[in-house]
Amino acid sequence: MASLGPASAHPGGDRRLPRRTGRDWDAGRSFVYVLTPPDRLDQVLGGGAMFPNGEEGVLEIGYWICSPATGRGLATRAAAALTEEGLGLPGIKAMEIHCDQANARSAGIPPRLGYRLLRIEPDEPQTPAEAGRSMVWRHDGT
Repeated sequence: MASLGPASAHPGGDRRLPRRTGRDWDAGRSFVYVLTPPDRLDQVLGGGAMFPNGEEGVLEIGYWICSPATGRGLATRAAAALTEEGLGLPGIKAMEIHCDQANARSAGIPPRLGYRLLRIEPDEPQTPAEAGRSMVWRHDGT
């Protein structure tokens, strides 16, 4: 099992994440989390974040897992925890996940968590493996 906690509470967080993380959290601009084993807070397995996507009442989430920790369901559990946390915030009516169409593993997570595919839109590829087509998934909190 792994634990997902605020990056600001992570030992050495200032060394691993930009200093603005705490200020952004306090201002409601972004909420960054670190995924660790429950008994090894110094071992980062991955992370996640929630941030406004520009639409009133909607937060977008992102998540990543270190290569050695993939295939254990950690990304799914992290996305589920972020979804639950985000939908519990005042004024939040929906959550979104955006992922490249070529990222089959990541694209498999939203439907398992009750997200529905809203659209597929052109997007600038961030890596050579990406297709440049972003899948936009939404969970309306129901």
